Amino acid sequence: MATSLSETVQQVIDQHLIPFLFADFNQEDCRKAAWQDFTRDILLPDTLWETLYDSLFTPWLLFDWTANTYNEIGYPADTIALQYLSFHAQPLTPEDKQCILALSDTYYSFYRVMTVKPTLQLYDIFLGTEHSVAPLSDAALVPGGIFYGRLLSLNGQTVSVGHAPYCLPTGFDADLLDLTDSLEADNAGPLTPHDLGTYYADTLRECFFSLLSHGQLARMDEITELLHHD
Repeated sequence: MATSLSETVQQVIDQHLIPFLFADFNQEDCRKAAWQDFTRDILLPDTLWETLYDSLFTPWLLFDWTANTYNEIGYPADTIALQYLSFHAQPLTPEDKQCILALSDTYYSFYRVMTVKPTLQLYDIFLGTEHSVAPLSDAALVPGGIFYGRLLSLNGQTVSVGHAPYCLPTGFDADLLDLTDSLEADNAGPLTPHDLGTYYADTLRECFFSLLSHGQLARMDEITELLHHD
């Protein structure tokens, strides 16, 4: 049976990258430093941060954060995933290597949820693109909500690898459109995937945390209910 893209990504993370993180890095210091860079000193309740740790922070730690200061072998500056690919590629299949390279060239964005069933359809607010995505078992999504995450498209499949496990409310559409205009003005032109994945990656993540702090703190009970809904 052919392996799905979701299964390939999970195998790369669980069988290769996480063991590599444990073996070749000062893991406690590494995770602590990465967490500080990830949160950008933004204050949110611990209960809210906890909902983001596995689904959003861990993929960002592996595929986005530059960890050279905290490895114990002396690898050059690069992400954990690319360091593994450069120095420990032998156990990887061609599909695994393709997955790591493709993921390293992706970006986070804000998506409007168009439909959830029968297929998950997302509209990228910053780029104006539409995506049909494999269903997410670990995210509570509703039509009209705003989804923050990263999409990976390979071999005719599109999956999310790193995302918030719930939607922001629709009332933030105007804020995100204003941010789009501001970034396009700063960029002197329309935004590209490369722009979102490099120059503006931290800005978008900070924006997500800011919107979360303003729009979701009063809805923690609702979020908890969504996350534990069967």
